Amino acid sequence: MSSGPFYRSYSFNALWALVFKFPLFAYLVGFVEDFVISIIKTGPIPKHVAMIMDGNRTYAKKHRLPLKEGHFAGANALVKVCKD
Repeated sequence: MSSGPFYRSYSFNALWALVFKFPLFAYLVGFVEDFVISIIKTGPIPKHVAMIMDGNRTYAKKHRLPLKEGHFAGANALVKVCKD
């Protein structure tokens, strides 16, 4: 008897590597990328970017850290994204 959906037995990266092997999926990803780019080209370019910092508490609980440490980790991740 199965313990749950098959995807729970794979690591996240291994699952995506498996999914990307299917030509139809690769075609759909390309189609969506082209669609999004065409939408962006037709409208005004935004002058701002919003970062929603969600998941800090969940991260802290998952790694058995104090909640404050989860928020520090989120802030560090934001700084890293802004530097790159």
